[in-house]
Amino acid sequence: SDANEIIKTIDDMGGCVAGIHKGYFRRAIAEASYRFGQEMEAGDRIIVGVNAYTDGDEDHQVHILQIPHEVETNQCDRLADFKKRRDPAAVSRALDAIRAAARGNWVGGNSLSSGGTAVPAVNPRSSGSAGVSPASSPVAPVNVMPALVEGALANCTLGEMVQALADVYGRYTGGPEW
Repeated sequence: SDANEIIKTIDDMGGCVAGIHKGYFRRAIAEASYRFGQEMEAGDRIIVGVNAYTDGDEDHQVHILQIPHEVETNQCDRLADFKKRRDPAAVSRALDAIRAAARGNWVGGNSLSSGGTAVPAVNPRSSGSAGVSPASSPVAPVNVMPALVEGALANCTLGEMVQALADVYGRYTGGPEW
């Protein structure tokens, strides 16, 4: 089947991470999008209300949602109030624990939960159950999820936790186009 061929192609190039770095997924999405557009324009693919069976009401105005600026200012005020009410030391410890987990050296657990433990990640492609070594993979050799849960329990914001991971892993900038 087509799915098995795609899976084999991804496996042959070294897995999903290698496929991302080689631009495989961007290329595949762009090619599928181009084929879809060509099929629509040629009439080979019918989309009711778009390229066939339109009701002839082209003059009908589409309503665009306009969000007032006050929504942004209210949300910023709520966030500032939330940050004032939390324990800054607990937030700092939790963010440090997230960074440690991302580096692969978190031992887990603190006073916020029942004591999480670092769980070794298992590479499904390797033989045996040894964790992924940091030298062979950008993935941490421990499960970072317990540290993220403890971060949430310490009232860290999603943005703060993402930034803690980015401090270790960096940010994805797109890789090759093709």
